[in-house]
Amino acid sequence: GGFGGGYGGGNCATPLDVHSAVDQQTLISKLDQQTYGIADTTYALNNSITTGFANAELSRANMAAQNAACCCETQRLIERSTRDIVDNTNCNTRAILDFLTTEKISSLRDENQSLRLAASQAKQNAYLINELRPSPIPAYAILMLVCMVVVATETAISKNQKQLFALRNGRLEPMM
Repeated sequence: GGFGGGYGGGNCATPLDVHSAVDQQTLISKLDQQTYGIADTTYALNNSITTGFANAELSRANMAAQNAACCCETQRLIERSTRDIVDNTNCNTRAILDFLTTEKISSLRDENQSLRLAASQAKQNAYLINELRPSPIPAYAILMLVCMVVVATETAISKNQKQLFALRNGRLEPMM
């Protein structure tokens, strides 16, 4: 049989041949699909691995940059904290010194006032004593204000001692 008899005599495909050729073509197509699938998977896997390594390297670089930034920020924070502590200590020291200086000035002022008051009081007392219990004032100037007199008293004579007297403010007073 055949189909038209045109190609040299009867090499026509039978339904079995066609079926076999279709099966073979289907098998080849499936193998090609498997090959392409494997190739695609290998390519995708290779891309994933490459991308994964690239991402891991990028992540490591990012972590290193973050650590460096963190160290810098920590160092700046330590420096700022140290400066704040030193400034606070200086401020506290200044406040203590200001307080001590103010207290010293105040105590010196109070002591000065107390001494002035005592001097004024002594001056006032001397004035009042001189006014209330006056001493005789000579009518004329005399040359010798204190006169030494040797007086022999009965007691002094019996003891062979001499007693000295001085004339003070118009009174004869024994000298010690």
